[in-house]
Amino acid sequence: MLCTDLLFDRADALFAKDRVIGAPLIALQAVLDLPDAVKQRLYFVRFEDLIAQPVKCMSHLYAWLGLSPFEIDPEQLTLGKQESDSHYRMKYPHRQSARIATPTPHAVPPWIQKQIETVWAWFYRLYYGEKMS
Repeated sequence: MLCTDLLFDRADALFAKDRVIGAPLIALQAVLDLPDAVKQRLYFVRFEDLIAQPVKCMSHLYAWLGLSPFEIDPEQLTLGKQESDSHYRMKYPHRQSARIATPTPHAVPPWIQKQIETVWAWFYRLYYGEKMS
């Protein structure tokens, strides 16, 4: 039971309104209340789509921005300067890769996932509507 409580406490903390997941979700929800003129100037890309179809996503973004086409090679990316992980007290290591790869998914217990999908249902409907039951 202790492990279950720790998992729930961690998820609860991450989804708090001022924490690493909760704060961006609240900001995304606030976008829905912006004037249409502002919303038309915002572009959203789901992480999963960017990883699965990077060339298509980037091509669409460049077209939306009105820029000349620029094709990326997801197998040969140019690496930038390595960031120092000490800023985050080595808690969030930054690894660079010369190719786009699907990250290893985190195991989330089904009951916690269900609670997340219930509390943040608007997010799942808006960004994953076609996948939700």
